[in-house]
Amino acid sequence: MNIVRIAIGAMVASSVAACAKADNPEESEAKLKQLTLEATGAAATQSVTVSDFEATGAKRAWTATVDGKVYTCDADNFFRLPACEPASQSGA
Repeated sequence: MNIVRIAIGAMVASSVAACAKADNPEESEAKLKQLTLEATGAAATQSVTVSDFEATGAKRAWTATVDGKVYTCDADNFFRLPACEPASQSGA
């Protein structure tokens, strides 16, 4: 019985470590930039900045600026099916 508990504990620990590794800020930002380029159809040479990243349930959302144009973007929790729309301009 103790061997089973040790094995389960090791699996849980490795799963937690894998999740922590996936949340590396630099890797996450690079991934969001790539998804933004794909969703907007922008060239890989264009300047992209990301901000306001939120992870809720099965959705990931962020704001992106591509060469001065602001977009609101989202994807599923596995960063699939990215979509970006131009942000609304208030007061315009």
